[in-house]
Amino acid sequence: MRRTLLTLFITSMTIMEHFATPQIKYRVSFPEPHTHYAEVSMELSGFKEQVLDLRMPSWTPGSYLLREFAKSVEQVQAEADGKPLTPQRTDKNTWQFPVKGLKSLSVRYKVYAFEWSVRTSFIDADMAFLHQTSVFMLVEQMKHLPGILEVHLPAAWKQMNVALPELKPGIFSFEHYDDLADAPLIAGNYETVDFKVQGVPHTVAVVGSGNQDMGTFVRDLTVICDTTTGIFGHHPCKNYLFIVLNTEAGGGGLEHANSCTVMMPRWQWNNPSRYKQFLGLCGHEYLHLWNVKRIRPEPLGPFDYSKENHTDMLWVAEGITSYYDELILRRAGFYTREAYLEKMASAINDLEQRPGRFYQSLAESSHDAWIREYRPNENSRNTTISYYGKGQVLAFLLDANIVSRTKGSRNLDDVMKSLWQQYLNRPERGFSNDEFYETIDAIGGVGLGAEIRGLVESTEIPDYAGILAKAGIKAQNPGKTETTLGISTAFENGRLMVKYVERDLPAWKGGLNVQDELVAIDGRRVGNSIEEVNRLLTNDQPTEVLVNRAGLMRTIMLRPEKVSRAAWTLEANADKAVQPLLQVLLD
Repeated sequence: MRRTLLTLFITSMTIMEHFATPQIKYRVSFPEPHTHYAEVSMELSGFKEQVLDLRMPSWTPGSYLLREFAKSVEQVQAEADGKPLTPQRTDKNTWQFPVKGLKSLSVRYKVYAFEWSVRTSFIDADMAFLHQTSVFMLVEQMKHLPGILEVHLPAAWKQMNVALPELKPGIFSFEHYDDLADAPLIAGNYETVDFKVQGVPHTVAVVGSGNQDMGTFVRDLTVICDTTTGIFGHHPCKNYLFIVLNTEAGGGGLEHANSCTVMMPRWQWNNPSRYKQFLGLCGHEYLHLWNVKRIRPEPLGPFDYSKENHTDMLWVAEGITSYYDELILRRAGFYTREAYLEKMASAINDLEQRPGRFYQSLAESSHDAWIREYRPNENSRNTTISYYGKGQVLAFLLDANIVSRTKGSRNLDDVMKSLWQQYLNRPERGFSNDEFYETIDAIGGVGLGAEIRGLVESTEIPDYAGILAKAGIKAQNPGKTETTLGISTAFENGRLMVKYVERDLPAWKGGLNVQDELVAIDGRRVGNSIEEVNRLLTNDQPTEVLVNRAGLMRTIMLRPEKVSRAAWTLEANADKAVQPLLQVLLD
């Protein structure tokens, strides 16, 4: 009898402890999807705090810009223990609830979602794409706790995909808010195909009309994924989801821990060049499974969703990944050696033709992503570089350096594998700057880390020819000369408009402005392109340029200049002695 009572006591205490455990549940529905609204509810219980802060994120990981998602939240209402409860707004994106002595809190609100991109949410009559940080508030005091997501779809929508464990149809679990935030959801009616990569189930969902050949795409995508996984030798996911949004124009992609979202112009699937570029985008986001989502600079997780999370190592996160975009396509057989080297030469030329390379370092570009990369203006080319573009070029030079220093026994893959092993040993944190450069030294030899760091933290122009020659690549820059005013233009509404004025060239020195309309040059009417403008120029002769500036006509005297532009070419050295190095670097 005593034993039975003791058993009942222990059982009752266990049940009480279970129900006392803090619980969080989200529910989302789309009762009128044509109005572009999601209706969200949150059920919270088991908390012991005196106040709970419900906060709408201001940004989303992978896209380094404060987007202020709170601007789309409406009609926040709440009940606590069945009675209405009014929150206090403590800042732009926080609703604070006094819950001392209360057992449960129910919060409801609406989110307007009609921004078509990979980093925001979009709802219409046909579909819903939810980027979770723009839909679900986090509970500051409970963001580390597991929870449930319940999704209710309109009757006409038959499909839904999200990279979260499904407990039963429409009900999913997550380990903590970061887990939920990193799992975009797609719902509607669309085409899906399943495939496997090294035994891991993958799903690709292509949403919207397009001229895709799903059989060809999935075969090519499988090769890309296999090639990428081979770099690390270990796949981190239990399953993976590709969300492909067919779009009228444009593109873009965003990585997540177990999925990605990519955009493809709907009628360009049969354009070989555009399709290959899209495969590179898929490879880029897929490689982020390792580099960024797991191997990461220290500030990139866990996240503070309310403010900027600065790091000067975004060039590692995005630049090295961009380098592998093209390299994976080469290894997978989509590029010849010659085509691959043309791509890398183009990347070098894009960088060397940008005036901002003299004014912003790669470290500064990474740190200032929040205020510059995603907020470009008409003067950005003169003052900034991209951590994507220059990061890709520096990764190429780093790879060549490692290959030449180790006589082909190692390459950049070995740095990435070493970082991967470091992550596996301590998944709770990212790497420091010093740890990254120490890893380079360990793989490529003492001193290489300092050399690369010097290029990252300065505006020094790398010795392209010297570095690449040691790895078997002939790099030459004969240059190309042009007579120019130093402007770019666009033909808009029947007018030729100045869109960019290059630093220290004639238009810059003479006072031509962005948004000036070019009307005539030396009394001759201009056409509708910059090429026609250039044909009217006379070498080194004063030129009278008539412009319309905000409705007022004015004449500006400019003297065109001959300018030499970077025109790097890359060619594999035919010398048999370097063939082993070239194979390690290029194949």
